[in-house]
Amino acid sequence: MIEPDSFDDGYYSGLGLQDKKDFDKLYKKKYKSIDEDRARESFEQSFDSNEEAEYRLFRDVVNAFSSPQAGFEATIVNPLYEFGEPEVEILLAKPQSSSVHLCFISCEISGQDYIRWQERINSVSELMDNQQIVETIKNNANCSNLRLGSIQFVTLTQDIDIVDADVDILKRGIDPEYYAIWKLIRSAEYNEETEEMEEAKTIKLHDGSTSVPSLETIVSGGIDPTTAENDDIKYCFSSHPVFPIGEVCLELYLNKYNTSENPKEFNRSEFESAYLNNVHFGDDRESMTTIAEDRVDDLLEFSLSHGIIKKDDDIVEQRDFKIMWSSEDPGDIKSMVQNKYIDSKVPERTGQIAYDRTKEEHEKGEASLDDFAN
Repeated sequence: MIEPDSFDDGYYSGLGLQDKKDFDKLYKKKYKSIDEDRARESFEQSFDSNEEAEYRLFRDVVNAFSSPQAGFEATIVNPLYEFGEPEVEILLAKPQSSSVHLCFISCEISGQDYIRWQERINSVSELMDNQQIVETIKNNANCSNLRLGSIQFVTLTQDIDIVDADVDILKRGIDPEYYAIWKLIRSAEYNEETEEMEEAKTIKLHDGSTSVPSLETIVSGGIDPTTAENDDIKYCFSSHPVFPIGEVCLELYLNKYNTSENPKEFNRSEFESAYLNNVHFGDDRESMTTIAEDRVDDLLEFSLSHGIIKKDDDIVEQRDFKIMWSSEDPGDIKSMVQNKYIDSKVPERTGQIAYDRTKEEHEKGEASLDDFAN
């Protein structure tokens, strides 16, 4: 059981000695009463609505621009990472004979946080006022010989999140001239061949101004991100670890499936190589080399801590690590990674639910005592 001070929001630490004892006793009771399956379901729903939703926005916009749309194509991930702005996930670029138009995409969820969207775009805009940074970005995107045409800034969000955002206030506080909000619309369509309902997606302009008229035209009409899949960019540096780990483990296993006695085992160097195979951060971007190496170490540590891989000598026979899943079906790997992560978070979610319930009941008890005293 995780102790209640792990979830302290200031309330627990402010209690007196006797109140803490009462709180601890009630917390233990609440913790034991919580069904683990319900706690797991709660965490999984939160993960799906936040981390996975944001990752899917990234994948969808990369896929949508895996081939040129109005001349714009996905180029490099996290273009401003080394300049302190890691949450701009992808740079689209439209190179022409003598100029290049750039488009920075920031994937956002939770419309209630629209002020944070605004602050992020303004921060990116401020960075792009620095000519040296502009030249660095052009070089990384292999457009160093072209003059800058225009810079577009985009917030991509889900249509269900826009209803919680005050778009008028958002736009009024935006500094750059060319700022637009794109929305991902999900729906269901009937497939006559399979006679089943299938998910349909469209990325569409919601509001704002666009620097290149042809881009505005095509996004106003809607872009289908399901018609192609970009195999060169499967995640970015700011993606939740579950997603790159799933892709890397899948590639490592497939590479050895028919050639190795232990296809689930791998060395660190193989993990790093597979990781870099599925992310593109640009040509001659030396500043990202160390960042990528550190990211690989972080992902390995994450995998170890959540039981996705192990490095024990009594388990690993030939290499540094072993993927820990019982199936031989490669199609199970990504779901295995996510399930192991979610399972490992159940005690934490159980503790958080228990803390919230205990606090609520404890506060009611304090209020009752106050009423009695008055």
